Amino acid sequence: MADVHEIKRPENKFPIDIENAPKIVLAGMAFPIPKLGWKHNRVIEPLWSQISAKYSTLAHAWAKLADEARAAEVQGTKVDLGEKVLANFPEIPEELVDKLATIVFVAITRGMPGFSRGEFDNMPFGSMELCSAIPTILAQTGFYVYTPAGGEPPKGEAGAGQ
Repeated sequence: MADVHEIKRPENKFPIDIENAPKIVLAGMAFPIPKLGWKHNRVIEPLWSQISAKYSTLAHAWAKLADEARAAEVQGTKVDLGEKVLANFPEIPEELVDKLATIVFVAITRGMPGFSRGEFDNMPFGSMELCSAIPTILAQTGFYVYTPAGGEPPKGEAGAGQ
């Protein structure tokens, strides 16, 4: 007979696979980003729809500057990418950075439920680390499917968000 003081917990029907989850890196720390639940997607998806166009503009600007720097180095010219970015990178609005940070924070809490916003806000990282985390997070929403250039989306997954 069970102890009357024993707390019986229901079986977890939706276990989180932390071990095999892709990771993002912020401030030198790796964070697992398992498939996200509705609790997370109901925050992430609307925020992403508000900032995706601006994010895309910034990502293309970064890629263009990096490509130009690589091309110059191939021709034997030393390029300081950091200096080039500072001189030519478009303005990053505070609202965009705040929404990116919220998306990343909410995604992290799926694999680390006790992680607080205060801890996150005090981590030493920059907006480029937030930007780098976005493709992994969007893939874990289940709504957006990342397809490499010239590649096919995974079997059984919709091509939404492309």
